[in-house]
Amino acid sequence: MPASHASAGPAPGSYRDPRGHVYKLNGRVFRTVLGPGLDDMVFCRNSGFFLQAEERGCLIKTKEVADIGILASFPGARMVLEHECVPFITFPYEWTFSQLKKAALLHLDLHLLALKYGVTMRDASAYNIQFENTKPVFIDYLSFARYKEGEIWAGHHQFCEQFLNPLLLFSKAGLEYQTWYKGSLGGISTCDTNRILPWRAKFSPQILTHVVLKDHFDRASLKQSSGAGSETFSPQTGRGEKAKLPQKALETMLSSLRSFIAGLERRTQKTLWEDYSKTNSYTRESNERKRSAVRDFCARRTPRRLLDIGCNSGEFSEISLSSGAGQVVGLDLDHGAVALAFNRAEIKKLALLPLLQDFKNPSPSQGWNGIERQALSERIIEWNPDAILALAVIHHLALSGNIPLDQVVEWLAGIAPCGVIEFVPKEDLTVRIMMRYREDIFPDYTQTVFEECLRRRADIVNRFMLANGRILYEFSR
Repeated sequence: MPASHASAGPAPGSYRDPRGHVYKLNGRVFRTVLGPGLDDMVFCRNSGFFLQAEERGCLIKTKEVADIGILASFPGARMVLEHECVPFITFPYEWTFSQLKKAALLHLDLHLLALKYGVTMRDASAYNIQFENTKPVFIDYLSFARYKEGEIWAGHHQFCEQFLNPLLLFSKAGLEYQTWYKGSLGGISTCDTNRILPWRAKFSPQILTHVVLKDHFDRASLKQSSGAGSETFSPQTGRGEKAKLPQKALETMLSSLRSFIAGLERRTQKTLWEDYSKTNSYTRESNERKRSAVRDFCARRTPRRLLDIGCNSGEFSEISLSSGAGQVVGLDLDHGAVALAFNRAEIKKLALLPLLQDFKNPSPSQGWNGIERQALSERIIEWNPDAILALAVIHHLALSGNIPLDQVVEWLAGIAPCGVIEFVPKEDLTVRIMMRYREDIFPDYTQTVFEECLRRRADIVNRFMLANGRILYEFSR
């Protein structure tokens, strides 16, 4: 690997840490360890913590680079690590409640394990966790440092804003946090959480400690911040941060918080499309024909990476995987449906990663300089899907979303070299219900126009007629 390959600079989300950076080179992922991070890295490695965490599946598999050619690409590095590649990068605002909860528990478990080896965690960023299908895994080796007896949990504030507060809003107040989180990359403030949570919830010792009292101390700290030598208050000790927090007390706090989060449950009512797989307008014959068409497509094409757009509860993602697909990323707008897909994948151990995504307003590029967090479209391009499924999606985008049909087809057919797209006519019962109180301003939404749009981008390989008037189109380009 020539040194010039490293000149492009670190990955956009990796610029903040002076201890090292992440580089993506030739399909491989490297992390440099710079001078400020070397002592802690060596200590954590020699303690046996990294090995134990990797064996438990908590920490991404990593090896220290010895190849002189690779090391020459990073002249300022004191150590270079190579990480196992995460296939599809995700962000907390794309996760369901179950996914965020699993990520929070992983973070706490990892911290508790680290303390047994004399190691602690510098921060508590949810962005340091990724999902390999349904399994969360921690990816930032530079988050760990040698523990010093009595030190306060440095990541407490971050953990609350990026894990605890969104979970509480969903579980205790029935509020979906994803849109809010997407607009506030640092998480959801304790002040806002304290204002929104119902008063009955605040009798919980954990909520009282990590939300109510923390909000009080944060406000007190702001008032005193202009005073010389003033201390920052912390609910970890009830006093200023100069006070000591013994390791046993820290472990007790982490363990108590873990038990509390493990007991949180979804409070919201059923979502609009959560029961779609049971209440849709398909006849039994149509359902079986649709399943058969997807099985046939995946058996012939055997896509290594399939994008299921509008995956709902994951039924057709599962069929695809059992018929020849290697891995599926499923996207859907409905939280209840994606939660079912995640549960399905977890129980059946499917190579399926379900994510929340509004196709009319997908995750944008954002953060510092507009590139710190990649847009969904950029991540899809990097993942490079071999095929797509877009079942019962087009009418929602073109009719409910007022997106021109030609743009919808252009987008779908441009994602992958082949796929299956379902066209739903205006005569369909679901569409008639959707349009019940709307003026029909969509004269171009017809089967003929749809086919013309698709042919401009790809070849129509097969048509599968469903008994309810819907048609599945297999395309290839």
